[in-house]
Amino acid sequence: MSIPQFALFGHGLLIGRASEAGRLQHCLEQDGDCLIAGVPRSGRTALVRAVTQSLGGYCLEVDCLRATNNQRFLALYLDAIATAFTAPLEREQLREWAIGHRISLQDEPTAFKFELGSSSRERQLSSAILALPQLLAERFEQRVVVMFRNFSHLQTWDRQGHWEAQLRSEIARQTQVCYALIATAAEPWAIASGLEIIALNPLSQTTIEQWLDQQFADLGYGFSPEALQAFWAATQGHPGETETLARRLWLLQPSSTIERSQVDAAVDLLLEDLALTFESLLLLLPTSQVRLLESLAIDPTSSPQAQQYIQKHQLSRGGGLQGALNSLMQKGLIYGPESGYQIALPLFGQWLRRRVS
Repeated sequence: MSIPQFALFGHGLLIGRASEAGRLQHCLEQDGDCLIAGVPRSGRTALVRAVTQSLGGYCLEVDCLRATNNQRFLALYLDAIATAFTAPLEREQLREWAIGHRISLQDEPTAFKFELGSSSRERQLSSAILALPQLLAERFEQRVVVMFRNFSHLQTWDRQGHWEAQLRSEIARQTQVCYALIATAAEPWAIASGLEIIALNPLSQTTIEQWLDQQFADLGYGFSPEALQAFWAATQGHPGETETLARRLWLLQPSSTIERSQVDAAVDLLLEDLALTFESLLLLLPTSQVRLLESLAIDPTSSPQAQQYIQKHQLSRGGGLQGALNSLMQKGLIYGPESGYQIALPLFGQWLRRRVS
């Protein structure tokens, strides 16, 4: 039995993100750079891909978490370029560029990959590599969008900021290349730099219910009002968890009219499947953050710093509590103060409540 895609995002589809897509498109058309803020699986990458595609541009995707030094970052950057530029004329341009800069190239039908080799020419090549997207944008008269995931990870090995300064300098010079940083929250430096910040909040209940009705109606199913409410209560507009629960519900082969009991059964099975993952996640967190998560799960509040709340749940005080809040926000496990410090992954929150009770 094949499982329907149940995709809120993908192949140019951005359910409930028209406003954010419009803002991003305007930013890119004006040669602007931006930061896309949202918790994991909120549609950040899909948004950048879809808008870039609608503009007829090229999207380069670089995960800075995989970069451990300058040379590794350059290799990842070249990999992203080789992945995005695949047409015969584009590949020919890349071959000419590689020859001109004495860079080896694995050029086979099943593999097209730059090989930097020794790091002795790293400083000499870095400017040329960072400038390559602009060269390609001018050559093919299309905008290039470079999407960086985990951009702040550069600081773990570029402690003096020399490499980041060179990258920022190159970004400032380029006129047909835009940069989109993918983050869980807008850090102070991003706000201070004047970057366009586009926040991806949970989707509305109306959007989720309309999407569910349409998806399952196409398959010959309908939802009772109670079932729709139960589905919303479990996922709270989180796109990734909405898709996951929809697939799990489909696997149960529900009756033609889906009832609340069937949604509840799907949630129970899904939480069983995810239990090991959630347990492993807690093992990676400091005790103070685990206690804070459990407190927010069983006793939601928009003021976890309140003295009464701290005493009630025996939380750390002062800087320790604020540090735990900031860390959980950066990990994408809770929303910030603008959203009342809610747990960002509703199924995780529900699992925590069951675990504590």
